[in-house]
Amino acid sequence: MHQPARAAMLMFLAASACAEATPPEPQALYAEHCASCHGARRYGGYAPPLIPDTLGRKPDEALAAAILEGLPNTQMRAYRDTLSSEQATALVALLREPTAEITWTAADIAASREEFAVAERKIPSETRRENLTLVVERGSGSVVILDGDSLEELDRFRSGRSTAASSSTVHSEGCWPLRATVWSSTTTSSAAVCARASSQA
Repeated sequence: MHQPARAAMLMFLAASACAEATPPEPQALYAEHCASCHGARRYGGYAPPLIPDTLGRKPDEALAAAILEGLPNTQMRAYRDTLSSEQATALVALLREPTAEITWTAADIAASREEFAVAERKIPSETRRENLTLVVERGSGSVVILDGDSLEELDRFRSGRSTAASSSTVHSEGCWPLRATVWSSTTTSSAAVCARASSQA
């Protein structure tokens, strides 16, 4: 191989090695691992916002540990098998940086609107809306709508993600709101949950 060609090849290999050894920038790490839950601008989404105002009381070590080890009983998983300690520290430094000024114009609001087709009415029109009861089925991630008078199930829907809540407020006519423990078994009927709440009042 001629000397100039060999030198060019060596320079190319050296540059490739340096590129592979250079860790991703914190912004790229955030976009890949954090933005889907905490929002692209760190204002929050499924998960809380990651801005100096909300993280001020937490030391850097605690934030880095939360990234690497996760947070029990939450959607925050551990990234110790994905990120190094240095990368976690770099992410914490990024979270300490102030965000850009929040702006939300009328055009932004209009652009964020999403219209859905009106589904068939599942709740009878004669049902008293003020007496509807919502019950969260822990584990299935479903929210059940009950008629507060008959405890008849009127509808159910998914809450988007598996629910981490351990309790739900149940209202019944003529009573103060009751705190009802939501059973983790998906086979437990919603009526039984409400009955159990009433018996504990």
